Amino acid sequence: MAETPSAAAVVPPLYVDRFERDRMDDMANFYSLIKSTEHLERAYMNDAVPDAAYTAQCSKLIGMFKNLEKSLVAGKVIESAEAFMAEYHMQDCRKARECLLVRGVPVTTTTRAPVSEADAGAAILRTTEAIITCLDGLGLGNTAVDEVQPAVKEVMDALSKVPHLPADFPGLQATQRWLEALNSMRAAEAVDDDSVRQLTFDLTSLYAAFKGWVEKRGGR
Repeated sequence: MAETPSAAAVVPPLYVDRFERDRMDDMANFYSLIKSTEHLERAYMNDAVPDAAYTAQCSKLIGMFKNLEKSLVAGKVIESAEAFMAEYHMQDCRKARECLLVRGVPVTTTTRAPVSEADAGAAILRTTEAIITCLDGLGLGNTAVDEVQPAVKEVMDALSKVPHLPADFPGLQATQRWLEALNSMRAAEAVDDDSVRQLTFDLTSLYAAFKGWVEKRGGR
């Protein structure tokens, strides 16, 4: 009498061709990126990771997440990162969601980081260049989210490295709000004309305020 096939023998394969295998690999990597970000955020919160190491690793994870998310959405593999997290019951990854879907940058970018006076000049120059570069991009019509978001992120990151810049500095909160708004949009979306005009105004105001602040401090 023939033996009854075991349960393992009749389990369908996860994929049937190379395309399906790549699709499963991408989804697994996407899941892993979210989980890794959650662990990193918790480790940083518990003071288990130095600022520099956290910032570098978090920036890397955010970049990988954004690129893979764009690919998965474009390929209609997932509807959105939010939908993916809901489908795979990732409600426990609240810190990863905040980092990847809301903030879009390491938490060290949105807080005042200690910087030595010796690095002040470089930080001021970097901030000035970042604001001008962002404004130039908008002026040239670069309105795709995946063009605007990195430029605004660079402005925010540069500002966080300027020593003695007040936490309530004019334009700082507005820049953070823009970064969060851009991070909530899909990479393929474009910033509408009204938003471009407002962002340009906010950045121009920020530049004027920053220039005045530097001049008042004698460039120190």
